[in-house]
Amino acid sequence: MAKRSFLLPLLFAYLLQLSIASFLKGSVSCIDCSPSYDLSGVRMAVNCSKEDILSYALTDAKGQFQISIAKPSPLPSDCSVNLLGGKTQLCGFRKSIISKIVAINPLNASTNSSYTVRTPLAFFTSCKKIIEEAKLEKGNGGNYGGRAALGEDKSLNTMATQQAGLPEPPPETFWLPPLIYVIPFFPIIGIP
Repeated sequence: MAKRSFLLPLLFAYLLQLSIASFLKGSVSCIDCSPSYDLSGVRMAVNCSKEDILSYALTDAKGQFQISIAKPSPLPSDCSVNLLGGKTQLCGFRKSIISKIVAINPLNASTNSSYTVRTPLAFFTSCKKIIEEAKLEKGNGGNYGGRAALGEDKSLNTMATQQAGLPEPPPETFWLPPLIYVIPFFPIIGIP
Protein backbone atom coordinates (compact mmCIF):
# COMPACT_ATOMS: atom_id res chain seq x y z
CA MET A 1 0.00 0.00 0.00
CA ALA A 2 2.86 2.37 0.78
CA LYS A 3 4.39 1.69 -2.63
CA ARG A 4 1.15 2.61 -4.36
CA SER A 5 0.82 5.87 -2.45
CA PHE A 6 4.42 6.72 -3.37
CA LEU A 7 4.13 5.79 -7.06
CA LEU A 8 0.93 7.76 -7.67
CA PRO A 9 2.43 11.21 -6.83
CA LEU A 10 5.58 10.28 -8.73
CA LEU A 11 3.53 9.39 -11.81
CA PHE A 12 1.53 12.61 -11.45
CA ALA A 13 4.74 14.70 -11.22
CA TYR A 14 6.13 12.97 -14.33
CA LEU A 15 2.95 13.66 -16.33
CA LEU A 16 2.95 17.28 -15.13
CA GLN A 17 6.55 17.68 -16.28
CA LEU A 18 5.65 16.25 -19.69
CA SER A 19 2.78 18.69 -20.05
CA ILE A 20 5.01 21.67 -19.17
CA ALA A 21 8.01 20.72 -21.31
CA SER A 22 8.19 21.56 -24.99
CA PHE A 23 9.02 18.90 -27.55
CA LEU A 24 10.99 19.11 -30.76
CA LYS A 25 10.33 16.31 -33.24
CA GLY A 26 12.22 15.75 -36.46
CA SER A 27 14.22 13.32 -38.52
CA VAL A 28 17.51 13.06 -40.37
CA SER A 29 18.29 11.26 -43.59
CA CYS A 30 21.41 9.87 -45.20
CA ILE A 31 21.91 10.96 -48.80
CA ASP A 32 24.40 8.32 -49.94
CA CYS A 33 23.23 5.34 -47.85
CA SER A 34 21.17 2.31 -48.77
CA PRO A 35 17.50 2.34 -47.67
CA SER A 36 18.25 -0.29 -45.01
CA TYR A 37 21.02 1.81 -43.39
CA ASP A 38 20.67 2.05 -39.59
CA LEU A 39 20.43 5.74 -38.69
CA SER A 40 20.49 5.20 -34.92
CA GLY A 41 23.03 7.03 -32.79
CA VAL A 42 23.21 10.31 -34.70
CA ARG A 43 23.63 13.10 -32.12
CA MET A 44 21.38 16.17 -32.30
CA ALA A 45 21.60 19.36 -30.21
CA VAL A 46 19.31 22.35 -29.69
CA ASN A 47 20.80 25.78 -29.01
CA CYS A 48 19.45 29.32 -28.97
CA SER A 49 21.47 32.43 -29.95
CA LYS A 50 24.45 32.90 -27.64
CA GLU A 51 23.32 30.46 -24.96
CA ASP A 52 24.81 27.09 -24.25
CA ILE A 53 23.30 23.98 -25.78
CA LEU A 54 19.88 23.36 -24.27
CA SER A 55 19.26 19.69 -25.04
CA TYR A 56 20.77 16.64 -26.71
CA ALA A 57 19.12 13.65 -28.38
CA LEU A 58 20.01 10.53 -30.33
CA THR A 59 18.15 9.30 -33.38
CA ASP A 60 16.44 5.92 -33.64
CA ALA A 61 17.01 3.36 -36.43
CA LYS A 62 14.74 5.30 -38.81
CA GLY A 63 16.51 8.62 -38.14
CA GLN A 64 13.73 10.16 -36.05
CA PHE A 65 14.41 12.07 -32.86
CA GLN A 66 12.44 13.78 -30.12
CA ILE A 67 14.01 16.33 -27.81
CA SER A 68 12.39 17.56 -24.63
CA ILE A 69 13.11 21.26 -24.21
CA ALA A 70 12.80 22.56 -20.65
CA LYS A 71 12.60 26.19 -21.79
CA PRO A 72 9.26 27.95 -21.43
CA SER A 73 7.31 28.26 -24.62
CA PRO A 74 7.36 30.03 -26.96
CA LEU A 75 10.98 29.48 -27.89
CA PRO A 76 12.99 32.44 -29.20
CA SER A 77 13.03 32.74 -32.98
CA ASP A 78 16.80 32.19 -33.19
CA CYS A 79 16.82 28.61 -31.91
CA SER A 80 18.22 25.90 -34.14
CA VAL A 81 18.87 22.18 -34.14
CA ASN A 82 22.34 20.98 -35.14
CA LEU A 83 23.48 17.58 -36.37
CA LEU A 84 26.63 16.89 -34.33
CA GLY A 85 27.83 13.49 -35.49
CA GLY A 86 27.34 9.76 -35.27
CA LYS A 87 29.05 6.43 -34.71
CA THR A 88 31.17 7.04 -37.81
CA GLN A 89 32.35 10.27 -39.38
CA LEU A 90 29.49 12.15 -41.02
CA CYS A 91 29.81 14.97 -43.52
CA GLY A 92 27.31 17.51 -44.73
CA PHE A 93 26.78 20.96 -46.09
CA ARG A 94 26.11 23.64 -43.50
CA LYS A 95 22.61 24.22 -44.83
CA SER A 96 21.76 20.52 -44.46
CA ILE A 97 23.07 19.92 -40.92
CA ILE A 98 21.60 23.03 -39.24
CA SER A 99 17.93 23.94 -39.26
CA LYS A 100 15.82 26.58 -37.54
CA ILE A 101 13.09 25.47 -35.17
CA VAL A 102 9.49 26.40 -35.97
CA ALA A 103 6.24 25.90 -34.08
CA ILE A 104 3.95 23.19 -35.43
CA ASN A 105 0.89 25.38 -34.87
CA PRO A 106 2.09 28.98 -35.39
CA LEU A 107 -1.41 30.44 -34.86
CA ASN A 108 -1.41 29.32 -31.25
CA ALA A 109 2.28 29.93 -30.50
CA SER A 110 1.71 31.18 -26.94
CA THR A 111 0.47 27.78 -25.72
CA ASN A 112 2.29 25.66 -28.27
CA SER A 113 4.57 22.98 -26.89
CA SER A 114 5.44 21.17 -30.12
CA TYR A 115 8.13 22.21 -32.55
CA THR A 116 9.74 20.82 -35.68
CA VAL A 117 12.63 21.65 -38.01
CA ARG A 118 12.16 24.15 -40.84
CA THR A 119 14.43 22.43 -43.39
CA PRO A 120 15.24 18.72 -43.71
CA LEU A 121 18.40 17.51 -41.99
CA ALA A 122 20.67 15.29 -44.09
CA PHE A 123 24.25 14.04 -44.17
CA PHE A 124 26.72 11.98 -46.20
CA THR A 125 28.75 9.05 -44.89
CA SER A 126 31.46 9.62 -47.50
CA CYS A 127 33.18 13.00 -47.37
CA LYS A 128 34.67 12.41 -50.82
CA LYS A 129 31.23 12.88 -52.41
CA ILE A 130 30.80 16.23 -50.67
CA ILE A 131 34.16 17.48 -51.92
CA GLU A 132 33.28 16.40 -55.46
CA GLU A 133 29.92 18.18 -55.31
CA ALA A 134 31.53 21.34 -53.94
CA LYS A 135 34.06 21.30 -56.78
CA LEU A 136 31.28 20.90 -59.32
CA GLU A 137 29.34 23.82 -57.84
CA LYS A 138 32.38 26.12 -57.58
CA GLY A 139 34.38 25.34 -60.68
CA ASN A 140 31.62 24.56 -63.09
CA GLY A 141 29.08 27.27 -62.33
CA GLY A 142 26.20 25.01 -63.30
CA ASN A 143 27.78 23.58 -66.49
CA TYR A 144 27.15 19.92 -65.68
CA GLY A 145 28.47 18.66 -69.01
CA GLY A 146 31.89 20.25 -68.55
CA ARG A 147 35.28 18.78 -67.80
CA ALA A 148 34.81 18.91 -64.03
CA ALA A 149 31.88 16.53 -64.31
CA LEU A 150 34.10 14.03 -66.14
CA GLY A 151 36.39 13.64 -63.14
CA GLU A 152 39.02 16.35 -63.65
CA ASP A 153 39.85 17.73 -60.24
CA LYS A 154 42.31 20.13 -58.72
CA SER A 155 44.70 19.19 -55.98
CA LEU A 156 44.08 20.46 -52.48
CA ASN A 157 47.23 22.61 -52.70
CA THR A 158 45.90 24.37 -55.79
CA MET A 159 42.56 25.00 -54.07
CA ALA A 160 44.38 26.38 -51.01
CA THR A 161 46.48 28.81 -53.09
CA GLN A 162 43.39 30.05 -54.90
CA GLN A 163 41.61 30.71 -51.61
CA ALA A 164 44.67 32.52 -50.24
CA GLY A 165 44.84 34.73 -53.33
CA LEU A 166 48.28 33.48 -54.39
CA PRO A 167 49.18 32.97 -58.05
CA GLU A 168 48.66 29.46 -59.33
CA PRO A 169 51.88 27.44 -59.85
CA PRO A 170 52.69 26.16 -63.34
CA PRO A 171 50.99 22.88 -64.22
CA GLU A 172 52.88 19.68 -63.46
CA THR A 173 52.29 18.21 -66.92
CA PHE A 174 53.97 21.14 -68.68
CA TRP A 175 56.51 19.84 -71.25
CA LEU A 176 58.97 22.71 -71.38
CA PRO A 177 59.31 25.37 -68.75
CA PRO A 178 58.90 28.99 -69.82
CA LEU A 179 62.08 30.63 -71.07
CA ILE A 180 62.15 33.01 -68.11
CA TYR A 181 62.93 29.99 -65.90
CA VAL A 182 65.65 28.60 -68.22
CA ILE A 183 67.52 31.62 -69.66
CA PRO A 184 68.61 34.14 -67.07
CA PHE A 185 67.47 37.69 -67.68
CA PHE A 186 70.08 40.43 -67.33
CA PRO A 187 68.64 43.90 -67.37
CA ILE A 188 70.33 46.50 -69.52
CA ILE A 189 71.41 49.36 -67.30
CA GLY A 190 72.28 51.80 -70.01
CA ILE A 191 73.08 52.00 -73.68
CA PRO A 192 76.58 53.50 -74.43
